[in-house]
Amino acid sequence: NKLVLSDVGSASDATDGALFVINNASLADGNTVVARSIAGPASMLGNPVDISLTGSDLRVAEKSNDAVLVFSNIFSGASGDISPDSVTPTVKPESITETVMHNDMADVSDSYLANMPLMGIAVSSNPAAAGPTTGQISRLNAPLTSELGSYNASQTIESVTFDKAGNSYTTFDNSTTSVGGIVISNKVAMHRDGEVFSLSQDSIISGANTGLISPKGLDVASDRGLIFVAENNATTPGILVFSTCTTGDASPLITLTPSNSARPWDVDYDVATDRAFVALTNGTIAVFDEVNSKLMAGMSTITGEDRLITPATAGAAFPAPTNLHGIDYDPLSDSLIVSDVG
Repeated sequence: NKLVLSDVGSASDATDGALFVINNASLADGNTVVARSIAGPASMLGNPVDISLTGSDLRVAEKSNDAVLVFSNIFSGASGDISPDSVTPTVKPESITETVMHNDMADVSDSYLANMPLMGIAVSSNPAAAGPTTGQISRLNAPLTSELGSYNASQTIESVTFDKAGNSYTTFDNSTTSVGGIVISNKVAMHRDGEVFSLSQDSIISGANTGLISPKGLDVASDRGLIFVAENNATTPGILVFSTCTTGDASPLITLTPSNSARPWDVDYDVATDRAFVALTNGTIAVFDEVNSKLMAGMSTITGEDRLITPATAGAAFPAPTNLHGIDYDPLSDSLIVSDVG
């Protein structure tokens, strides 16, 4: 319950900066006596333009003196002209913040654990006629015995997935307007019970430049910052890849186009192998290799898959009608699981 402040004083003076500590900050009001203050030539505080507190260690972006300063045990000790515990030369630092330890958890479609613990299961609703559950994403417990919460994306949902942070990515389309898109909603995997889509904390990707007309399945590669979307329309089918930072009417970063105008319904991207597996409605599976590598090399279109898989039994393809929808790649066993709606 303490507040730490930096004071740059005069921006043109490289010696008049200061740090202040205020106790009982949540109740402080009006003129408040500081519990500790640091200033003076030994402190090297001239223009402390930003600070970052970790525990009791305070890091200071000291712009006028070209350094990052560290004051340990900032809450305790005497006031006065106190030297920093550490000085790192840095050219004109303007801001400072912490970076947290990398989250090594896999994306929901890329589990490398044989028995990965589940926080829950999310199910989206898409009735033929609009009703009370249209646009709803329900969160169930892992055994599927009770509902934990629900959120409404305010669109006709086709598919939903989550990134590592628990944000949901939901495709939608409209057969009347031929306008589709992706709704990105904040923290749906953990919170938002009873809430609906709101531009105050959520975003949407949609518009003529996106190429999203009839998007179906999608996958998110959190560490790459990419969204893979299966665009199913008959004229320009393909896998459209967007940045997770995208919003509004933005063009895809890269498009994967299957051969022979085949139409995709779902996609699973494996980050370890940089490979996209695409379920096609003609009963085959298109495999695109080195997708991110090609994107980083400047390619904006990949025309034609590297391999085409046809599910078969006893050496013969399964008889028509075949119409693959769901697809999931298991990296532990190097297996591909697909669903066929016939």
